[in-house]
Amino acid sequence: MTTDPNATLPESLLADLVESAPDALLVVDAQGRIAFANRMAEQLFGYEASELCGSPIERLIPERIRTLHVEHRARFLAQPRTREMGATAIDLVAVRRDGNEFPVEIRLSPLGSGARRFVAAAVRDVTDRRHMVRVLHAAQAEAERANVAKTRFLATASHDLRQPLQTLQLLNAALRRRVSDAEARELLAREREAVDAMTGLLNSLLDVSRLEAANIQPRIEEFGVEGLFEALRNEFGAIAEARSLEFSVTAVVARGLRTDRTLLRQLLENLVGNAIKYTEAGSVRLACRADGDGLMMTVTDTGIGIPASRLDRIFDEYYQIGQSGHYGVGLGLAIVKRIAALLDLGVAVQSEPGRGTEFRISIPPALVTQAAKPEPASAPASAAAAAGAVILLVEDDAAVRGATELYLRAIGHTPIATASRAEAESVLAAGGRRPDLIISDYHLGGGETGVDAIVSVRKQMGRTLPALLLSGDTSTALRQHADLPACRILSKPVDVEQLSSAIAGSLS
Repeated sequence: MTTDPNATLPESLLADLVESAPDALLVVDAQGRIAFANRMAEQLFGYEASELCGSPIERLIPERIRTLHVEHRARFLAQPRTREMGATAIDLVAVRRDGNEFPVEIRLSPLGSGARRFVAAAVRDVTDRRHMVRVLHAAQAEAERANVAKTRFLATASHDLRQPLQTLQLLNAALRRRVSDAEARELLAREREAVDAMTGLLNSLLDVSRLEAANIQPRIEEFGVEGLFEALRNEFGAIAEARSLEFSVTAVVARGLRTDRTLLRQLLENLVGNAIKYTEAGSVRLACRADGDGLMMTVTDTGIGIPASRLDRIFDEYYQIGQSGHYGVGLGLAIVKRIAALLDLGVAVQSEPGRGTEFRISIPPALVTQAAKPEPASAPASAAAAAGAVILLVEDDAAVRGATELYLRAIGHTPIATASRAEAESVLAAGGRRPDLIISDYHLGGGETGVDAIVSVRKQMGRTLPALLLSGDTSTALRQHADLPACRILSKPVDVEQLSSAIAGSLS
């Protein structure tokens, strides 16, 4: 190999290079006649070089566009410059000796000057590449169709699978309140564990599927940290108490956030739920403190802890640490990771086996507002404190309606069970006891929603009756109703302690 810049290649070698080039090379004079064609041009077009030389270049162009090509050639000669054709938006075609057309890309370069002007054209057959592009476009279109079908399936599966689980949870809770035999109560306790496990698995699978399908777009709103934490205190207080755990919630900052409240709450719910699940004794603490101009939220437990060798894998899908006695498929922390990425939050973990774990959620300054937006937060209340209420139930699924009615009676309330908005209106118009609270499913059939029922009943009664809106729908459609006054939205299947706490909070 020579490094002498003044060295020249032998003419024979240059000729061999041109003849052996991977592209068809043509040289065309100013009158559009082919002056040179290499071996690849012979192979590509099916002519001998002697047949091509002297022929007009339009011989290699489909007849229907030859006149147009003459115009293009004239414009190029008027302003000659190196250019590439057919690589982007314009589809170019050439024609072989046998009349078959094929797609090409062409690179043009002007040669010579004055009367001895030529154009060098490098021609490449892109049939295989165009075929691959078509295959990829078809695959993309099919993937998009599959994604739409998947989204439809998730919405349907979410509602249809959550309904029987909700029925099982309510029937189990009602039976536990009526059965006194120790052995029967033990069996019911085991049944509840299995139902809770199925609920957790279903929720995790559907949630991670939605995140994978990119079916979630953050709904940005401004809200206070204290209100969010109070809602989590109410949600998990009874659950932690049932496991004899101390659950504390501390927000030592008076700041607000601008992010998706529902997704952030789901992230924290997964962390707090995991902490309670894997803590046999001691405490679980949810806290928020200032971290420079940002915020740091922490979930700390005194549970079993995580070995250092496994900390880098706990956010992987379907990864489980391996402790026995706990149901799950290892999706809870994977969902946390995906939501954090969606909301631009940082996630870190520190743990020591046998001593506990702390998860830290760092919230950047861009998402923090200096003044928290005031929002009403219902104080935690026990179900017993609000016992004896009249509750209007609107639920079109007969099994869920019957189970909910039994459970409400079991915890001391008087339910008025209806299957639709019209039936609820009819029952109220007939007189009798006036309800203190509305509990409605979101999907009521016939295109009606629980929102329609709540708004209608409130109008009929002439006041803003507190309401709980329950839904097994995983779509983001419910978010438009997040600001419905005096209405709390709960996702099915609703844990019975959470439902009791929500009822008590709404009635307090």
